[in-house]
Amino acid sequence: MSRILLIVGSVFGAAHAVADDVTSALEERNHSIQRNEDPQANDLEAGEFDWLLVVTSTTGVGELPDELVPLYNTLRDAPPRIAGLRYVVVVLGDSSYGDSFCGGGLALDEALADIGAQRIAEAFKVDAMEHSEPEAPVLEWLLELPEAQAQ
Repeated sequence: MSRILLIVGSVFGAAHAVADDVTSALEERNHSIQRNEDPQANDLEAGEFDWLLVVTSTTGVGELPDELVPLYNTLRDAPPRIAGLRYVVVVLGDSSYGDSFCGGGLALDEALADIGAQRIAEAFKVDAMEHSEPEAPVLEWLLELPEAQAQ
C-alpha cells in the first residue's frame, strides 16, 4: 500500500472529477490518499506520503488554476526541502490553444523537477478536443504505473 498525496487544481471542475475517480480507483487498490485542494509548499516536506500525484487543469493561455499558483510561485522562488520526493503530473488542457496546451501543469512539472523531485513518469496530457470526459484515459494510464498497482 502506498500513501499518496493528491494535489488538485481545477477551474471548471474537470480536474476534481478526475481526482474523484482516481481516488476511488487507488483506494480500491489499497492505497491511502491524502487529497489537498489548497496546497502549500510545506505540504511537500511532510514525508507522510510515498509519492505525489498532481491533477490539474490549464486555464487561460497555459496558466495554472488559482489554487495552485501560490505553490508554483514558492517552488520557483523559495523551494522547500524535498529530498526523495517522487511525483507524477496529470494535465488537462485544450490543444486548440496551440503552444500553451497544458502549459500550466507542464510548468508545475518542470518546477518540481528543477528542485530535485523525481518524476515517476512524464506528465500525462489529456486533450479536451479528444476526450470530453478525461477520467477514462487518465485512469487507464495511471493504473499502468507500477506505483499504482495493488500491493
